[in-house]
Amino acid sequence: MVQKSLARVFYENLANEVIMDKVELIERTVSDLVADLLYYDRKEDSELTLGAIEQAIADGEITPCDLVFMFQTYLMQSLNNKS
Repeated sequence: MVQKSLARVFYENLANEVIMDKVELIERTVSDLVADLLYYDRKEDSELTLGAIEQAIADGEITPCDLVFMFQTYLMQSLNNKS
């Protein structure tokens, strides 16, 4: 078994921290997107008013999984268009 040098372990740990910082930043951004979708963007929207999405879920018109699928679809389309 090859033993890793302390420097290599340090840099691997540092790289993992940088990756986790980016992942946490992305997660906070997604959290902001959800808040915008459900609240902030609804405050001034006359077509899809505040609470309308939650009510549509409660009424069985749409499910949270449907919303996730929609988000995933548009995300993948956007990523594919950039390649």
